[in-house]
Amino acid sequence: MGLTLHNGTRKASKRDEKELDSDLLFREALEVGYQIKQHQSLSIFFFHISNAGIYSENDGMNHLGIRNGYTF
Repeated sequence: MGLTLHNGTRKASKRDEKELDSDLLFREALEVGYQIKQHQSLSIFFFHISNAGIYSENDGMNHLGIRNGYTF
């Protein structure tokens, strides 16, 4: 759990844009990973950002991804 600050559009001017209604948003995240070798890891992550219903518009955004890590 945490906060995120964005500099994107707060109000949508097009149909396919999200209305977040705030520059400061709440962020919830989950990540699960596996250490493949001594210096390499692989993980899958998911996070959601939104204004938590504080403002009238709250489309929110979900992100799902894979991360490949290498330690030098």
